[in-house]
Amino acid sequence: MSLFISFLSENIVLIAALVAIIIYQLSLKESFFIECQELVSALNDNKALLIDLRPVNDFATGHIAGAINLDEEAAKIRIKKNLKRKIVLVHKNNSQAQSFRAKIVGKHPEILILNDGMRNWKQQQYPTVR
Repeated sequence: MSLFISFLSENIVLIAALVAIIIYQLSLKESFFIECQELVSALNDNKALLIDLRPVNDFATGHIAGAINLDEEAAKIRIKKNLKRKIVLVHKNNSQAQSFRAKIVGKHPEILILNDGMRNWKQQQYPTVR
């Protein structure tokens, strides 16, 4: 225990730098998510293009008004044509949308993901259309 305390006291700058890096990395991970209310505002102001990446059957059972249902290849093409608007991806959950975003983020870092996808949208009782 005394060795650990000695190490901490001798390397306080190193530890502070490590903590700063961890905090910075965590803030980056969350910076590309958009919450439901923010999405509603962006859609109402016609400032967002909402791309629903879920399978066609899931989309047909209920989706966010104004969303377009595209597979990944079609979404890539549509994104290239709509760079002036905020692009928001929605899927069942974050991991699937993040996977797609990771493939194209180098070309389009401004792409956002609806935080926790349709699960969150429905859980907060926002409306869906068929």
